[in-house]
Amino acid sequence: MISDSCGNPIDFILSEGQVHDSKIANQLLEISNAEVLIADRAYHVQKIRKKLQEKGIRVVIPKKKNTIDKTNEEFDKYLYKIRYLIENLFARLKQFRSIATRYDKKKSNFSSMIYLGSSIIWVKI
Repeated sequence: MISDSCGNPIDFILSEGQVHDSKIANQLLEISNAEVLIADRAYHVQKIRKKLQEKGIRVVIPKKKNTIDKTNEEFDKYLYKIRYLIENLFARLKQFRSIATRYDKKKSNFSSMIYLGSSIIWVKI
Protein backbone atom coordinates (compact mmCIF):
# COMPACT_ATOMS: atom_id res chain seq x y z
CA MET A 1 0.00 0.00 0.00
CA ILE A 2 1.10 3.54 -0.71
CA SER A 3 0.10 6.34 1.63
CA ASP A 4 0.62 10.06 1.62
CA SER A 5 2.62 11.98 4.20
CA CYS A 6 -0.38 12.10 6.54
CA GLY A 7 -0.95 8.34 6.49
CA ASN A 8 -3.96 8.35 4.16
CA PRO A 9 -4.28 5.60 1.55
CA ILE A 10 -3.39 6.38 -2.05
CA ASP A 11 -3.16 3.01 -3.81
CA PHE A 12 -2.54 -0.67 -3.16
CA ILE A 13 -1.89 -3.95 -4.90
CA LEU A 14 -3.15 -7.26 -3.55
CA SER A 15 -0.82 -10.23 -3.65
CA GLU A 16 -1.08 -13.85 -2.68
CA GLY A 17 -0.44 -14.66 0.97
CA GLN A 18 2.83 -16.49 0.34
CA VAL A 19 4.37 -13.68 -1.76
CA HIS A 20 6.72 -11.31 0.05
CA ASP A 21 5.81 -7.63 -0.10
CA SER A 22 9.14 -6.67 -1.65
CA LYS A 23 8.12 -8.55 -4.82
CA ILE A 24 5.15 -6.21 -5.26
CA ALA A 25 7.07 -3.05 -4.31
CA ASN A 26 8.39 -2.47 -7.84
CA GLN A 27 4.85 -2.44 -9.21
CA LEU A 28 3.81 0.11 -6.60
CA LEU A 29 6.83 2.27 -7.37
CA GLU A 30 5.77 2.46 -11.02
CA ILE A 31 2.48 4.17 -10.10
CA SER A 32 3.95 6.34 -7.34
CA ASN A 33 5.16 9.91 -7.69
CA ALA A 34 6.70 10.03 -4.23
CA GLU A 35 9.74 12.03 -3.22
CA VAL A 36 10.65 9.82 -0.24
CA LEU A 37 10.07 6.13 0.45
CA ILE A 38 10.05 5.11 4.09
CA ALA A 39 10.01 1.35 4.63
CA ASP A 40 11.19 -1.24 7.11
CA ARG A 41 14.13 -3.63 6.83
CA ALA A 42 12.16 -6.13 4.75
CA TYR A 43 12.43 -3.79 1.77
CA HIS A 44 16.23 -3.60 1.95
CA VAL A 45 16.75 -5.22 -1.44
CA GLN A 46 19.24 -3.89 -3.97
CA LYS A 47 16.64 -4.19 -6.73
CA ILE A 48 14.29 -1.84 -4.89
CA ARG A 49 17.07 0.60 -3.97
CA LYS A 50 18.25 0.72 -7.58
CA LYS A 51 14.71 1.37 -8.83
CA LEU A 52 14.30 4.20 -6.30
CA GLN A 53 17.58 5.80 -7.34
CA GLU A 54 16.54 5.66 -11.01
CA LYS A 55 13.28 7.45 -10.21
CA GLY A 56 15.03 10.01 -7.98
CA ILE A 57 13.19 8.92 -4.83
CA ARG A 58 15.00 9.36 -1.52
CA VAL A 59 15.47 6.05 0.29
CA VAL A 60 14.81 5.81 4.03
CA ILE A 61 15.23 2.09 4.65
CA PRO A 62 17.49 0.73 7.39
CA LYS A 63 19.93 -1.94 6.30
CA LYS A 64 19.55 -5.48 7.58
CA LYS A 65 21.86 -6.57 10.35
CA ASN A 66 23.32 -9.39 8.27
CA THR A 67 24.41 -7.23 5.31
CA ILE A 68 28.04 -7.10 4.34
CA ASP A 69 28.12 -3.33 3.84
CA LYS A 70 27.12 -1.90 7.22
CA THR A 71 27.43 1.76 6.22
CA ASN A 72 24.15 3.58 5.72
CA GLU A 73 24.98 7.27 5.52
CA GLU A 74 21.84 8.22 3.61
CA PHE A 75 19.55 6.77 6.31
CA ASP A 76 17.62 9.47 8.18
CA LYS A 77 16.49 8.03 11.52
CA TYR A 78 14.32 11.05 12.32
CA LEU A 79 12.38 10.70 9.08
CA TYR A 80 12.14 6.95 9.67
CA LYS A 81 10.24 7.57 12.90
CA ILE A 82 7.15 8.69 10.97
CA ARG A 83 6.79 5.21 9.47
CA TYR A 84 4.19 4.62 12.16
CA LEU A 85 1.70 6.46 9.91
CA ILE A 86 1.44 3.53 7.51
CA GLU A 87 1.07 1.14 10.46
CA ASN A 88 -1.77 3.32 11.73
CA LEU A 89 -3.35 3.20 8.27
CA PHE A 90 -3.46 -0.59 8.39
CA ALA A 91 -4.92 -0.41 11.90
CA ARG A 92 -7.68 1.92 10.66
CA LEU A 93 -8.44 -0.41 7.74
CA LYS A 94 -8.62 -3.40 10.07
CA GLN A 95 -11.41 -1.72 12.02
CA PHE A 96 -13.64 -2.90 9.20
CA ARG A 97 -14.51 -6.45 10.17
CA SER A 98 -14.60 -7.89 6.66
CA ILE A 99 -11.11 -6.56 5.95
CA ALA A 100 -9.59 -7.75 9.23
CA THR A 101 -10.94 -11.29 8.91
CA ARG A 102 -10.96 -11.43 5.09
CA TYR A 103 -14.38 -12.98 4.72
CA ASP A 104 -14.28 -12.37 0.98
CA LYS A 105 -12.04 -14.95 -0.63
CA LYS A 106 -12.26 -13.53 -4.15
CA LYS A 107 -9.62 -10.95 -4.95
CA SER A 108 -12.11 -8.60 -6.60
CA ASN A 109 -14.46 -8.60 -3.60
CA PHE A 110 -11.69 -8.09 -1.08
CA SER A 111 -10.08 -5.27 -3.06
CA SER A 112 -13.45 -3.55 -3.36
CA MET A 113 -13.77 -3.68 0.43
CA ILE A 114 -10.33 -2.10 0.77
CA TYR A 115 -11.35 0.64 -1.69
CA LEU A 116 -14.53 1.20 0.33
CA GLY A 117 -12.60 1.34 3.61
CA SER A 118 -10.04 3.69 2.10
CA SER A 119 -12.73 6.00 0.80
CA ILE A 120 -14.33 6.12 4.26
CA ILE A 121 -10.96 7.05 5.74
CA TRP A 122 -10.65 9.86 3.17
CA VAL A 123 -14.22 11.08 3.85
CA LYS A 124 -13.47 11.39 7.57
CA ILE A 125 -10.72 13.88 6.74
